Amino acid sequence: FFRSSREGTSGFGAVVAATLVGLFGPGSSARAELENQLEPEYALAVLDYNSKDFASALKMLDELQKKAPAATEILELKAITLKAMNQPRNAANVYRDLVRLKMKLKRDKKEIAPYAFELGVIRYNEKNWKQAEQYLNFSARHGFNVEVSRFYLGLIQIQTENWSRAETNLEAV
Repeated sequence: FFRSSREGTSGFGAVVAATLVGLFGPGSSARAELENQLEPEYALAVLDYNSKDFASALKMLDELQKKAPAATEILELKAITLKAMNQPRNAANVYRDLVRLKMKLKRDKKEIAPYAFELGVIRYNEKNWKQAEQYLNFSARHGFNVEVSRFYLGLIQIQTENWSRAETNLEAV
């Protein structure tokens, strides 16, 4: 669940929180790391995303990223915006940046696994079996979308004719 980075959230901050709950779902465990002065612009980008004005959201996110290049919230919203705009290669670059950022910060691998999953699915769709397998294995090992990851792994192993591993992964689904 999204929490504002400051106690006593302003009305505008509450709008951001409520919008993010809608964006990431009530079960999301995102924490606010965004600087307070960037919240209004970020909230507008979220609203643009939710209203499906992806070009406007992306433009605003690009500007925000210049001001806060390591802000997880900006990178996450940028990645899903690029996915919504059918730009998987660009989305993959952002997910890769998120993985690198979280690794550099020595975050728990469970926090990195969702980005690895997204990268795995993008690489699967590109038919880049080796990278897809690496990312999806990481995701499954660290408890994110385990069944779906194993399903994709089984499909990859069918493509690479690794029948025994395909069977093992698909039976686990």
